[in-house]
Amino acid sequence: MIFAKSLIGALRACRRTEIIEDTFKRFGVNGKAERIAYLLLSVDNSKKAVEEAESSDSMLDAAYAVILQMFLAGNWKTYEILETIGVFKKKKEDNPIFEELELCKDQEMLDNVFLKHGIKSLTDRIEIMRDCMGVLSVSAGVPKDASIEDDYSFECEVFLMYLNHNPV
Repeated sequence: MIFAKSLIGALRACRRTEIIEDTFKRFGVNGKAERIAYLLLSVDNSKKAVEEAESSDSMLDAAYAVILQMFLAGNWKTYEILETIGVFKKKKEDNPIFEELELCKDQEMLDNVFLKHGIKSLTDRIEIMRDCMGVLSVSAGVPKDASIEDDYSFECEVFLMYLNHNPV
């Protein structure tokens, strides 16, 4: 069984269910087992996982092979840790930090919320704001040689503008 690397790449860029469903339709992937196998390969595209999946006779066997490789690699532990500290949850109703961020009026308030939750990395903060807005990237206005601090400030401005146009 051969998997389309272009579909795996396209799935990795998706951030919403309806976009994932549309991507599967565009690539002609209709069966649940096949969709599960592709989603799993999008999560773990290691050489071992791909080899195991491609040597399988059915999509269900391929999905099992990828899940097994993810389990053996300890990916479930990483997810468990990220979920525990509240970084990995991406649904607004499951992540209380989203509700707190949506009440912020300036960057200082945003910083205080992140610090309250122990999130010090500017890169992590940017990713969380993007998840809250449901976007992949907003840094098109930042020069490529900008510092992470400049990028973070820009992302905060965009996030605050987003909140002003999409009140809670």
